[in-house]
Amino acid sequence: MEFIVKKFTVETVNFIVDGHRVGGADVEKNGDDIWVENFTITPEYRGKGYAQQAIKMLIDSFGINTLTCAVDKKVAIHIYEKFGFEIVDEGMHDYDGRSYLMKRGEK
Repeated sequence: MEFIVKKFTVETVNFIVDGHRVGGADVEKNGDDIWVENFTITPEYRGKGYAQQAIKMLIDSFGINTLTCAVDKKVAIHIYEKFGFEIVDEGMHDYDGRSYLMKRGEK
């Protein structure tokens, strides 16, 4: 039996506009994959372009290339696809139906 410990570095990011938190995400590096997890825009700030600004900032700042979209909404998937993410696997999520593993190729 082998015992392997992998160190994960998770950074919590908050998105702030005019002093107000409009959303947040966790960024985790795991080998060559840089994951964004728990990405959210607070409901009252949705539909104002903040999600696209936040994804661009995460790509530019951290080089994110992997995410799990656990929301079965075409609008969320469409936003990720705009930035080069593609669905590479589909599964079921415990609390809201389908989840999609999405990866971003080099552009």
